Amino acid sequence: LFSVLCVLLIYAMFKNHLFNKYPDMAFVAALLFCIHPIHTEVVANMKSRDEIFSMIFICLTFISVFKYAETKQNKHIIWSAVNFFLSLLSKEYAVTLAFVIPATLYLFVDNFSFSKFFKLFAALGAALVIYFMIRFSIVVAKTGIPDTELLNNPYLLARGDQMKATKVFVWLKYFILLFFPYVLSSDYSYNSIPYRHFTSPEVWLSLAIYISLLVLTYKLYRKKHPVAWGLIFFFANFLMICNLLIDIGATMGERLIFHSSLGWAVCVAWVF
Repeated sequence: LFSVLCVLLIYAMFKNHLFNKYPDMAFVAALLFCIHPIHTEVVANMKSRDEIFSMIFICLTFISVFKYAETKQNKHIIWSAVNFFLSLLSKEYAVTLAFVIPATLYLFVDNFSFSKFFKLFAALGAALVIYFMIRFSIVVAKTGIPDTELLNNPYLLARGDQMKATKVFVWLKYFILLFFPYVLSSDYSYNSIPYRHFTSPEVWLSLAIYISLLVLTYKLYRKKHPVAWGLIFFFANFLMICNLLIDIGATMGERLIFHSSLGWAVCVAWVF
């Protein structure tokens, strides 16, 4: 039921705000996200309700932001901040909205400027500060000592550049599973993905794909192309799970690509 609510909110966000000029694209994107097999783990696993709640409140945040852009009513600023705060409490992925929301407004709002939305950004910033105050008062920071438990550190036995190469290879696995979701698995712990080296061609293929997508994102963003939003949303959430900036303590997980797959659905819907 929460998954259904999530999909309906995604469709409402696309149809009424982001892609109101492309109603067919809005429908196809929401449909692709709804039926994608890679979401099986999120929908079937009670633990992954945090992923669904996160997406629900992210959608509500975008809807409130666009309602403010259209009406300039202060009540929508309050709802934007409340929904943003709830999305952060659901899953820390929502921190990416700090730059995704300004990028989205630049893409879809005529004559966008930061000064016009100062009150909105101030409210969102206050919500973010309150969240971090709560988080840092509860969560104890790591001491810098590496985790010696293999279940929490799947790269513990990696040598030389094996860890970096394997992480890049995992990006390719995510990319392939989005287009060909077979074989799916709920377990990607140690040795389910053998270590790779930088001599492996698939590692360089992965790098080539993602660098090309980054270049495409930049070019489309400058043109204010609607697909740029899909790519930005994909990369913003992918940075949270790709083990590049943050060590997530796992090689990969299909539930982790849940948010990024919405950006993928937008791009594929545009092609259709």
